[in-house]
Amino acid sequence: MEVQTRDFGTVVLEELKTIKFVEPIFGFEEYDEFVLLSESEFGEGILWLQSLEEPDLCFIITDPRLTYPDYHPELTPGVKEKLSSKGIKDPVFWTIAVLREEFANSTINLKSPVLIDSETRYAAQVILEGDYPIRAPLMPQEGGAQDAGLDKEKR
Repeated sequence: MEVQTRDFGTVVLEELKTIKFVEPIFGFEEYDEFVLLSESEFGEGILWLQSLEEPDLCFIITDPRLTYPDYHPELTPGVKEKLSSKGIKDPVFWTIAVLREEFANSTINLKSPVLIDSETRYAAQVILEGDYPIRAPLMPQEGGAQDAGLDKEKR
């Protein structure tokens, strides 16, 4: 499958790599088919979530545990049941990054992660009930989890 992308030009991918959003990304409800792209120099913890329907729509997603090892959000039983009914049974949490011109000011959204089930390739964005920041520093400075509001005593 040949795909036009925002950041990589035209790429050729296998059909099986399609990610289907069963619960949309907030603000982008009309787009539900994406593909994950990677760049080896960035490692496995940073991916591009590229829309198959709109070449200019692409999100950079990160593994939040790389910078916030204490990030272990819990889904409510209701959310788990809803996601399970839509084929998401064993999701991996990813966060959408907002990259700034001054990279040190870049952030990730810990409040509304993207969940991807690697077996079914279904995805959803959810809003967590815990006290998580929407704009946590992508690269936390001293204080780490406390700077992102993940201090366990506060939750």
